[in-house]
Amino acid sequence: MKINQLKDVAPIQLSPNNVMEKLCYDDTGDTYTLNRIVSTKGPGGPLHSHPHRQVDYVVKGQGTFQIGDEKMVIKTGDTVQIEPNEPHTFTWFDEDTVFLEFFTPIREDYKP
Repeated sequence: MKINQLKDVAPIQLSPNNVMEKLCYDDTGDTYTLNRIVSTKGPGGPLHSHPHRQVDYVVKGQGTFQIGDEKMVIKTGDTVQIEPNEPHTFTWFDEDTVFLEFFTPIREDYKP
């Protein structure tokens, strides 16, 4: 059992209004990474892709999410699944927003 394994890892400022808190990861067996993102109202990040499946769950708030050329508003309680190598991003946050992002396999670049 692992409890609060990353509670002492400092948050990472991804951009002026986006902070990532690393919550947990497992690099044995079925690997995964879980982070919490806290974003203030305003711009999101650039369109990007990676070889991981990603699932985002909006804990609170609302923003415009883009996958490929499609944009949609997602809000509290919504979940978005992004396939590996699929371009995606939050383009804009309509209000302060908190979401969880889950990756599989593990994001090597996010290991503590």
